[in-house]
Formats: sequence, structure tokens, C-alpha cells
Amino acid sequence: MRKTILKPPRRAILLYSLMTLLLGLSVASIVIASPATTLRVDPHITVADVGETFNVNVTISDVTNLYGFQFRLRYDTDVLDSMEGWAVQGPFLTSADPNAQTFGWLNVTDPDGEIQVFITLLGTAVTEPSGSGVLATITFEVIAAGSSPLDLYYDRLGDRNANSIAHTTIDGYFGKPISITASPTSLAVGSNVTISGGIHPIAENEDIYIEYKKEGEATWSPLATRKTDASGAYSYTWKTTQGGVFKIRARWLTETSDEVTVTVEAQSPFGYIIYIAAAVIVVVVVAAVYFLKIRKPK
Repeated sequence: MRKTILKPPRRAILLYSLMTLLLGLSVASIVIASPATTLRVDPHITVADVGETFNVNVTISDVTNLYGFQFRLRYDTDVLDSMEGWAVQGPFLTSADPNAQTFGWLNVTDPDGEIQVFITLLGTAVTEPSGSGVLATITFEVIAAGSSPLDLYYDRLGDRNANSIAHTTIDGYFGKPISITASPTSLAVGSNVTISGGIHPIAENEDIYIEYKKEGEATWSPLATRKTDASGAYSYTWKTTQGGVFKIRARWLTETSDEVTVTVEAQSPFGYIIYIAAAVIVVVVVAAVYFLKIRKPK
């Protein structure tokens, strides 16, 4: 993993501390009512292959007189990677005043899976923007198969008087909306396979359709239907009855999961012969012992 920490100058730290203090105080005193204002990761769900890069925007909608903002974005470093220069300021904050100057930073701390953003306008003569737009754009590289939250937290929006602007936050997500796993993936006929997964956004009591296709077949066949629990998870235990290589997938609404492969080894006829021979030997031995006992002279 790579680590990039852009250290702000001492004056920047002081200004940031003052801004944070003012915002913190304002939360307890004055909050600008703007219930429609939303801070979100856009797109909400992103899918990409291992080795590819993708961008997400952190956007603001229906805000009035935005002077400064800050947020942190958390991601899974086992699945995604980011680095210096991959987090850049968006155009919204200076959209009302092309001559406006801004101050702040966009730090990527990859080992911690965290991106820190703080940007504010400078001066009193500047015109603050209202409306909707992009605050920042962040680039990620997919380094392994899987999924990752793109969670916003420690978020603040403020006006020129450091009054906090009330808002709703909507996180993002990387990966398919429905996941699936199978365990074990190699087993003998008659053994059980646990098929499980989850959906995003989390929803309870949703129908999950599990399907299978044997190697060489073109059509998917239904295996089971399950409901999600309160955590959005589902699970099904499949007792295998025939050998072969099977593809298994799950469907939810219009979404389809990745496919998992399960190999079921058929019991060979020779194996059955061995079991039968062993059983016969056991019967013969038991019978012989019994016969010897009853023939034993008193």
C-alpha cells in the first residue's frame, strides 16, 4: 500500500483549527436550516474490474451560500487504492466568483483507507455559490476482487460566518449490488454447499433468486429462493445429488451477482465396490467371532 500525506504549513493548521472551532461552536449555537441540502458520493454504486481505475465525485445539492466544507471518505484498502494527486477540488466552490481564491488540502492516507478534504473560500468580498455541483473528484484503482464502502463522515458545511449548514449525507459503494460466495467449492456428491451473500443498499425481506447451470448447459435453472435478513444477508444450504461442475449466481430485482464455480466429484463405481467389500469383510469377521464363541468347549 502507498501512503501520501500532504502536510499543510503552520499557518494552514492554525486557520484550519480556527475554522473547525468556529464550526464546532456554531453547531451548538446557530445551524442554518436547509433540510434539502445533500452531500453525496456520485455515482452511488460503482463497478470496475481489477486493474482498472474509476472516479467518484463528492457532490452538493440545494445548498445556499456555501463558504467552506470538509469531509473524510473511508474505503477498504484490500480492494481499492488511491494516491497523491488522485483527489482534486471540484469547480462548485468558485462557480459564483471566477476570481475567488480558496485555501485547503486534499490528503490521501492509503494505509488507513482515508481521504481528508478541507477547502474554504478566502476573503469577505467573495461571492458564495448556491445550488448544486461537484466539491471534489477522487480516483481509485481496483487492486483486488471484492467490494468496498465509500463512506462519508466528519463532514461539515459552513457559511461565511462559520454557521453550520444542515444537510443529509449519502455514502457510496464499490462493487456489485448483490454478492455471492460458496463454501466449499470442491466436494463429493451428497455433501452440502453453503451459498451466501448480501445486497446493497441493505434491505430486509427482499427476494433473492439463486440459480445454477451445469457445465455445458446454456440455460440457468432455479436452485432456491431466499429472503434477506435485517443486515441484507441471505444464505442457503444446497445438498448436492449429482456430480459435475456448476456455475451458481444470485439475482435481486434487476441486479445479478458474479458467478461462483462449485465442483462436485461423483463417487466412482470402484469406490462403491470397496465400500461393499469392506462391509462384507466386517460381516464375515463378526460372524466368525460369534461362531467361535458358540463352538468354544465348556
